[in-house]
Amino acid sequence: MLRITASSALLTYLFCTVDLHKLGSALKQVDLLWFLAVLATALLVRGILALRWVVLLHARGTRLPWWRAFQINLIGSFFNTFLPSTIGGDIVRAHRLSALKGKTADSVISVIMGRTLGLLALAIVAAAGCVIYYDLIRDTGAITAVAIIWFLLGGAAFIFYTADTWQALLRRFVKPKQDGRLKALTTKLNALHNSAAGFRSSPGTLILGLVLSLSAKTIAASATGLALAKAIGINIPVGYLIVFSPIRQCLMMLPISIQGIGLRETSAVFFYHTRANIMTEAQAIALGLLGYGLLLSMSVIGGVVYACSGSFKRQGTGRQVRP
Repeated sequence: MLRITASSALLTYLFCTVDLHKLGSALKQVDLLWFLAVLATALLVRGILALRWVVLLHARGTRLPWWRAFQINLIGSFFNTFLPSTIGGDIVRAHRLSALKGKTADSVISVIMGRTLGLLALAIVAAAGCVIYYDLIRDTGAITAVAIIWFLLGGAAFIFYTADTWQALLRRFVKPKQDGRLKALTTKLNALHNSAAGFRSSPGTLILGLVLSLSAKTIAASATGLALAKAIGINIPVGYLIVFSPIRQCLMMLPISIQGIGLRETSAVFFYHTRANIMTEAQAIALGLLGYGLLLSMSVIGGVVYACSGSFKRQGTGRQVRP
């Protein structure tokens, strides 16, 4: 309910402050060919992320064909539309892989590790953009935003790598024997932690995963961003896209809205109109709405894949599983 309220409030504010006639004019200018180019680059990014997933799973002893990983990624996009969180698709992907391979901990941690590498890649791309395009973005607030992202990532890494310590402290105050739920939770966390710790012995896998993540996020920020802007007749300097796109993606991951609705448009107005002043407010909102249109289009593609995928057998069993 809070997320629905937040998204509704943000959109209501934007629609009350913008000239709706100008917004309508901006949306009417959408070029179908450029939007198809947006879809093509988005599918390319999905393909790269599927390859990253295959690489991460291989390090944990799980073999998954690239085409199957790509299929499950698209199906995750479809279900992501109906779930209230921006990580809903990740949950579906982990569940489908677990149903297929029967390795719950490795399935979950592979998705979490992929998400973590993706966040790290976003932070690196944004930081590199701040350095390369410093003169372009120095007065836009981007440097502060990137610093906050790095601070939060560092805090999350500290909590993860000191898991043994804080779990021991937790057990001192609440005895697992007295609380079965705590014991069950601790057991699950340990399984996930041990699975993730296995990647420490495969630094090459993590490096390759990060390289693939960097490739995907750079393409998403530059090529997809440029095509999205071109679709509504806007020319955006690539420097702004390299810096602002990762920051906006991180903002839309915050659990305070439905699928980033409202945040997507508000962040576009803040960075591209208010701070950089390279487009009108109407154009910035149109850019955000078109970005959501891309999300829905990927969901439709994922829905078609899901409808046509049929069932398949779990490895080593005769059980039929719906992907």
